[in-house]
Amino acid sequence: MKQINDFKIFVVINLGWLGDTLLTGKLCSDIKINYPNSKIVFVASKPFEEVAKGLPDVDEVFGYDKKNFHKGILGVWKFAKNFPYSQKTDCAFVVHSHERSILLSWLIGAKIRISAPLKNSPLNFLITNKIKYTEHMIRNTYKADFNASYLSVLTGKKTNSTMKFSYPNKYDLHVQNELAKENLCGKKIIGICPLAKDNWRSLSPEIVAKFIEICESNSVKTMIVGAGKASDFVAKIKTLTNVQFLDLTNKTTIFELAAFINSCCVFLSVDTGPMHISYSLGQKTVCVFFNKDMIEEWGPKSFNNAKILCNVDEEITPAKLFQECEKFL
Repeated sequence: MKQINDFKIFVVINLGWLGDTLLTGKLCSDIKINYPNSKIVFVASKPFEEVAKGLPDVDEVFGYDKKNFHKGILGVWKFAKNFPYSQKTDCAFVVHSHERSILLSWLIGAKIRISAPLKNSPLNFLITNKIKYTEHMIRNTYKADFNASYLSVLTGKKTNSTMKFSYPNKYDLHVQNELAKENLCGKKIIGICPLAKDNWRSLSPEIVAKFIEICESNSVKTMIVGAGKASDFVAKIKTLTNVQFLDLTNKTTIFELAAFINSCCVFLSVDTGPMHISYSLGQKTVCVFFNKDMIEEWGPKSFNNAKILCNVDEEITPAKLFQECEKFL
C-alpha cells in the first residue's frame, strides 16, 4: 500500500458558495507545501469554478452542476463515472461537508476520505478519517484556518500559509478599457459590495446612497458590485441620489469582478464573497459585520490590509464608512 508521504493525487471537494470555495485556498497551499510534487484537483460548484481556478496552488478544477446535470444521487454517480481521477485519488478532503460530497469522495475511489461527520447521517461510515470538532471551535476559528486544519490528519502539524487569490493579467486590460469608457481612469474609486444573501447582513439603500454622495463631495468615485437581487438594490439607490456611480451588478465574471476590485483604491463590503476576494488579493478592504459572533469565523482579523467594522461596537453610518475608507486612500 502506498505510504502517506508518497501521495500524489489530492482531490478537494467544496460545493459551497463563493466565500466557502475561496477560503479553502489555504488548505490547498498547505497540501502543496507538504507534498510539493502532488497534484491538487478541486471540485467546486459550477458557478464558482473561477474562484477555485484563482487559488494559486490548485492544478485542475472541475465544476459540479448540482442544480442540473449532477442533481441528486444519479448526478453524483454521473460525475464520478466521468471524473478522470476516479480510482486514482490518494486522498479526498470533503470541505463544507454534505452527504453529496461524502458520497462523491467514496465513488471516486479515494483511498483516504477526510471530512467532518454530519449529524445523524447514515453516510458517515464512508469517511475514513473524521475531523473532531465542536460548535465552539467552528464559531471561534477563522474559516480558512479551520479548513486548513484538515491536513493535520495526515501530517500531524499546522502549516502557516496565507490566503491568496489571483486572476489572469488580461482581465486588468479589460477593466482599464471599461473604466476608460466611463472616464474613470486615474480617478480615486471606492468599490462597494452592499448586499449579502441575508438582508440583515446588508447595508440599506439609504446608507449606500448617502455614502456615495459623501464620496462624490470628496472627489472620490464609486462602483457597486453584486449578484442576484443586487440589481434591484441599485435601482432603489438611483431613486435616492442623483450622483452617478458605476453599476457592475450582475455584469461580471468572477475574474472580472476581482480585476475591478483590484482597480479601486479601497473596497467596502459586507460579509460576503467579494469581501474575501478583496483582502485575498491584497486590496485594502473595509469589512462590515452586523453580528459580532460571526467575526471570529469569517472576519479577516490577521490581515493588515483589512479593517473590520461591527454595528455592535459602533453605529454604521455613511460618515463612519467614509471615515474608515479614507484612512486607506
